[in-house]
Amino acid sequence: MSTFDFEFDVPYSDDQRTPNTLAGLLPCAQYVYERLTYSVIDQSSTIASNKSFLMIVSVSNSAWTQLASTAAEMFIQTSRGAAEWTRRVLVHTLATDRLDRDLDRLLSVMSDQTVILCTDVPPHQLPAVLRTLTDIQVIIDPLDAGAMTGMLRRRFKDWDGAWPADCDPSRLAPTVIDVAMTRSADAERAISVLTRLHQTPTLGMRRPSTPRVAPFATLDGYGEAKAWGLQLAADIASYKAGTLQWSDVDDGALLAGPPGTGKTTFVQSLAEHIGCTFTATSYADWQSSGSGHLGDVTKKIAKIFNDAAEVTPSIVFIDEIDTLPARTGSASSQDWWNAVVNALLEHVDGACRPDGVVVIAACNAPERLDPALVRSGRLDRTFHIALPDESALKKIFSSYLQEVVSDADISAVATALAGTISGADVARIARDTRKRARHERRPVIAADLTAAAFPPDYRPQAVQWRVAIHEAGHAVASMAMGNLPSSISIMATASTEGHVRLPNTIGDGTFDDVLSSLIPVLAGRAAETIILGAASVGAGGGPQSDLGRATGMLAALDGMAGLGTRLSISETADGAFVESHMRRLQAEATFLVWRHRDAIINLATVVMTARVLGEHALHRFAVGHGFLPGPLDHNSKRKSGEPA
Repeated sequence: MSTFDFEFDVPYSDDQRTPNTLAGLLPCAQYVYERLTYSVIDQSSTIASNKSFLMIVSVSNSAWTQLASTAAEMFIQTSRGAAEWTRRVLVHTLATDRLDRDLDRLLSVMSDQTVILCTDVPPHQLPAVLRTLTDIQVIIDPLDAGAMTGMLRRRFKDWDGAWPADCDPSRLAPTVIDVAMTRSADAERAISVLTRLHQTPTLGMRRPSTPRVAPFATLDGYGEAKAWGLQLAADIASYKAGTLQWSDVDDGALLAGPPGTGKTTFVQSLAEHIGCTFTATSYADWQSSGSGHLGDVTKKIAKIFNDAAEVTPSIVFIDEIDTLPARTGSASSQDWWNAVVNALLEHVDGACRPDGVVVIAACNAPERLDPALVRSGRLDRTFHIALPDESALKKIFSSYLQEVVSDADISAVATALAGTISGADVARIARDTRKRARHERRPVIAADLTAAAFPPDYRPQAVQWRVAIHEAGHAVASMAMGNLPSSISIMATASTEGHVRLPNTIGDGTFDDVLSSLIPVLAGRAAETIILGAASVGAGGGPQSDLGRATGMLAALDGMAGLGTRLSISETADGAFVESHMRRLQAEATFLVWRHRDAIINLATVVMTARVLGEHALHRFAVGHGFLPGPLDHNSKRKSGEPA
């Protein structure tokens, strides 16, 4: 792999300072250039300014690093303009075997020089000091059919076709793609050449020299799912050695949890740990194949599993499987969904699936899945992946900030945010922490982390107090019923003004169990009424609002569960049944709030200052107010439900 020399001025003569046009780049470099442009739209002011910054451009394979540096060079010239191109900018490529050698030299020029680092080293394997100082992180995804179509249409202006959906362009080396496109008279000729070369292993893309995800053994916060993964790896090793039949391998699982909890990372890391082929897919992938007709969708599903069967052992990962609705109802599109689910079931079924193929799916809402998908022999083990707890959050924060923020300061933030944010949120907070310090041209301090983790709240004080009362109503009602919430927050997000993560208390699923679980859901509205004198619109809204969730659950009891006014299944519910029970439950929630009014005010006062409280803080509050006895027992906790 080649590298640019370390120059303190950009090595261009005066007549070369005007940026070339995009047409001057080869097709693959154009692709990288466009990815860079789209990825840093929100950072355009930083890039165009005279301030120095560190940008890391991550590619999937070493064959792309030099192309990335060429595209980055053109990108920075175009972004800053010819007049600003005289500013010192370093574009550098970095390989695994040069990490230690190049690090000191990179650090020596970063104080007054913009550095763009192009590398195939996975972000988590870069030195911590580089991860800490990074201002902009760009990940260039491997080529897919859509990207290849765009490259071909850009090269051959009059062509409006599409790259073959059954040919994976990520297996082709970029130099091969560039040669084929530039030497071909038309798109059809280029496609013909490339699809033939696609079958030639020596001309295909080499596998990445280093893993793209964290080692499986280092993953935290996955509980029983990690234990299952380790056992799966051991069983596959025994199967490969001929000492275990595939029928004895536990080869199907479902990962369920909120967005950002690392479900995809878990499966990628597991595949690396096992040393097997990894294929990620989803309904969106199937639907985008061919013309998108039903026949194309089902053929795509079959092809994925057939391809996996040819390179066993392999893992097929189906992301967002809850996109597929259960095979019930009478909607006009139900025939379509039924056919898709039936096609998937045919391949997921362990009795029909070839030996050596493991199927793992991920979703946010497992209750929406067709029951047949999670029956024995299919995705028959469900693991709930929760947001990181305090211990896991400390480790995640430390991986980003341990060299610049003390363990004590990290611990304080992790304790406050435990159970409320994802690993992706931590990465964002770490970036914002570094950005504050770099903009002020000083080292990172604890106050930067605090400010990034708990940004200012510009809502009026009266609104914040109403939110605090509302969320405290949820939390205290749950405590009063003997159930500990895992977190409470009054920090506003794009979708909520605040939230409480309540435990799942449906129990055996009886009528009374379900009704009891809805009382804390309605207690937020009741708290506003009792303590503030009137309810606001905060409990209303869509299906995920307090009233929406309670209404939906009662409608399901009547229309789908046979626990209401009918035994027959129907998509519609008896409106009188739903309304009467909503009013009864609201009355019970109001009585509970009235009994524990002082505790709600106390908790709201605490959360107004802290803004976020994790499970341990809530447990101390619950014990102090007589709601719960004794120490927190993690082994007896019920799994967390959705936020209220």
